[in-house]
Amino acid sequence: MARYWLAPVISRTPFTLGAERISYEDGEAAAELRRMLPGDLSRLLVPFKSRMLAGETDSGVCGAVREPFDLSAPGDIVFDGIRLRLSACGQAMLSRLPDPGETPLTIAALEDALEAEARTDAARLAGSLRRFAERGWAVILLKEEP
Repeated sequence: MARYWLAPVISRTPFTLGAERISYEDGEAAAELRRMLPGDLSRLLVPFKSRMLAGETDSGVCGAVREPFDLSAPGDIVFDGIRLRLSACGQAMLSRLPDPGETPLTIAALEDALEAEARTDAARLAGSLRRFAERGWAVILLKEEP
């Protein structure tokens, strides 16, 4: 079964996934929230396969044969080009991430609506998105497959 990770992008150069990654067993909360987000913000929660982030060479090939990092490990995950290299697909995904400044107010309103409707998983996810955006971090939803 796939596991989903909400991960803050705390730096774009070098690309760095922050240590405050949040794991979700079920992608339904993200799908529910994505359906409620307006227009461009819905791309915040399009799952990106985690193994596609890393590239093994400069050949432009997307994805690694094996996952070279562990999302559940503590600490930041830094794609510095030495230990981890960001793939061409990862670079393309990064260029399409919405600016964090676009998101907090919209997500705060959605968070309130979700709490009022007792959609707790989606509301928790919205709260995490808002907190990351308030810190100035972009956010990515990663899908980790066995």
